[in-house]
Amino acid sequence: MKAFLSFLLCVAAASAADVANMSGAWKLNVERSKFEKNAAPTHVLLTIEHKEPSLKYSGSVTGSQEGHPDTFQFAGAIDEKIYPVKESTDTGRTIKFKRKSDNEVESWSSDRNGMEEYAVTRISGDGKTMVRSMTV
Repeated sequence: MKAFLSFLLCVAAASAADVANMSGAWKLNVERSKFEKNAAPTHVLLTIEHKEPSLKYSGSVTGSQEGHPDTFQFAGAIDEKIYPVKESTDTGRTIKFKRKSDNEVESWSSDRNGMEEYAVTRISGDGKTMVRSMTV
């Protein structure tokens, strides 16, 4: 079953350049996000260090039922190469990124069980809003 998720994250810090800088501490705005049939998380925090094409991120997601956060981290680049993702729930996830435009990046990830995700991440012109649309 495929599900489409769209969520809005707001940044605590960002800087402007030709290519949108995704650096900052991003927090999920649950009220402005859509999760279709999936349960919405209660909290998502994503910290990004971005120096084009280098990309590092770490984060945590707290689900509505678990109560404890799942954590993840990644270090690589926006270069269409496959990189491992370290997670608190060891799923064997890998991810790759491709730049679509100055403010848009596509990503593809999969785990060892074949669960795949496709996402498009867009940064607003003022660098204060990130919209991430995912197909799971």
